[in-house]
Amino acid sequence: MRFARRIDRIESSITLALDERAKAMRAAGRDVVSMAVGEPDFPAPALVQAAAIEKVRSGDVRYTPAAGTPSLRKTVAEHLTRTRGTPYSAEEVTICH
Repeated sequence: MRFARRIDRIESSITLALDERAKAMRAAGRDVVSMAVGEPDFPAPALVQAAAIEKVRSGDVRYTPAAGTPSLRKTVAEHLTRTRGTPYSAEEVTICH
C-alpha cells in the first residue's frame, strides 16, 4: 500500500514521547514522577468507581457540551462570584482541559 507523501510531515506526539522517556528512566531505576500523560498510577477510589458504574447504568453516557454542562458552569460562576467579589454568569464560564 502506498501512503501520501504528506504523511511524512506528521509529527510524533510530544506527550507520548515524554511518557515513554519517563518509563525508560523508571525502568533504569530512576525515581520519576511523570505528569506527561495525566494517567494516574493508582486505582480510582471506590466512591469514584461506584459513581461511574451508576452513571453507565443510568444510560446517561453522552458527550457533554464543549463548554461544560450548564449546571457545572452555573456552580463555577457562583463560586467565582462568591470568592472573587466580581459577579460571573454561567455564560462567562467555559470548562475545558
